[in-house]
Amino acid sequence: MIEQITTHIKNILLYNCKIKSSARVMIIYDEQTQLSKIMKQGIEQACENLAHSFDPFDFDKTPLDTIINDIDEFYREDDIVFLVQSTSFRASKFRWRNELCSRGLTVIEFGQLRKIKEEEYQGYIDSLTYDYPHYKEISKKLTNHINKAQTTTIICRNGSKIKYSGVLDKPIVNDGDFSKQKNKGSRFPIGEVITEGKELNTLNGEIEVYAYPNNNQETTFVQPFTCKIKNGLLVEHNGNKEFEEIVESIKTEHPKGWVYVREFGLGLNRFIKRFARIGDPISYERQEGLHFSLGMKHGMYQKKLWPVYGKKFNQKYHVDVYVNVDKIYFDDELVFQYPGGFLVNTHQ
Repeated sequence: MIEQITTHIKNILLYNCKIKSSARVMIIYDEQTQLSKIMKQGIEQACENLAHSFDPFDFDKTPLDTIINDIDEFYREDDIVFLVQSTSFRASKFRWRNELCSRGLTVIEFGQLRKIKEEEYQGYIDSLTYDYPHYKEISKKLTNHINKAQTTTIICRNGSKIKYSGVLDKPIVNDGDFSKQKNKGSRFPIGEVITEGKELNTLNGEIEVYAYPNNNQETTFVQPFTCKIKNGLLVEHNGNKEFEEIVESIKTEHPKGWVYVREFGLGLNRFIKRFARIGDPISYERQEGLHFSLGMKHGMYQKKLWPVYGKKFNQKYHVDVYVNVDKIYFDDELVFQYPGGFLVNTHQ
């Protein structure tokens, strides 16, 4: 596994980070899980021949001031930081990756590794496989479709159907190309295009759900069930008791108990198979398929609800639900079919 990790990290450094021979690399890690330990070893081996130097810091044993002072003194723009976290390092009020990126550093983040079971390690490591040419090609074509589509239709494996009767919002791409990003870096694994309805109330129909993050915020697979969505709101479902508890929690953020359906997330990562669980939901959502989010919260599109609720409304929940999707159409063009994946015409 360490050899595979080393190969994947070398590719991330060379092709995503475009590492320079003068670059310093900081590895901030913990040893709370076996996965974090082997990830750290793989990163070190990858850095041996590619980086000018690398500095490992055990977050649990090193004062935060020591790490920050080292960054301030020795690290400059185009240097690289790896965050290898069994949970999530609490180092600032805001997302630490963004704060480090604001210093001109490129930040590669691996998070919530404690949620990944030992039997899932191989699947997680496979998900880090370099696949940028595929992501670039597919995301470009999907973006073109999203920008043009007047309607979007999703058909699930059980025959249920849902449709956006209006246009979709401007898509956001996570393909590993940091060159156009203000903050260079990403949480890995990568591979996703997200959007949502320009008008949220244009989404109507039913979806078949087979997985969601449970009350411990870990990916859980369940007997597939159906969610009914009307005017962009979840109005009915036949899921289990735990899912009902999650829905009831989401209802508390809205004065009328509404549950918004927001993110339309297209996972592009061909190395995460639909029913191959990865316990960390943020990693698993990159799987080649589709997820929606439940709740009012969406950092990328947060301004959308300001005209209705004001800038300080209780935007608390963003719970992904994974859809047992069979086909996706933009207008009348089939762009996804299970299990083949995305069928976007590469000659357009």
